[in-house]
Amino acid sequence: MSRKRSSLSTLREIKQEVVKFAALVFGGVVAVILGIALYLIATDDTEETRRAYADQSVVDITAKWDEQAVWQRASPRFEQALIRERKLLNRFDRYRELGKYRSHWWTTMVELHKRSAMYAGEVRFEHGTATIVMTVVSEAGGWKIESMEIGGSREK
Repeated sequence: MSRKRSSLSTLREIKQEVVKFAALVFGGVVAVILGIALYLIATDDTEETRRAYADQSVVDITAKWDEQAVWQRASPRFEQALIRERKLLNRFDRYRELGKYRSHWWTTMVELHKRSAMYAGEVRFEHGTATIVMTVVSEAGGWKIESMEIGGSREK
């Protein structure tokens, strides 16, 4: 009888341990799912926020062809590219001949992944247009310009 009682208590202990283990695993899974959900909600960088950043960047940079506006928005990789090759910034004097900024629109947007997108479009000025291709990335809690190419032409 004592042997039977001993094996029953051992089975109960095993059952309790299995239940505890299952509860821990379930709690861990729930915690991971909640963590992922909260992260996705907190970092929901939608197309609207990307586009708003790209739109404002185009206006701030091309309204006066302001080099400082480029530097303020440049990602660390783009900063290094600007330092190595000043081609983009060296053309700003020529682009100033296009006159006052009028408007811009994007003709293409390619979402590279949730944290970056490439925009291509046209900027209209008083005396001509410029095409622009800009890639924006989410870095350090905000959007930054990863690359930018501009080509302009003066109307005759």
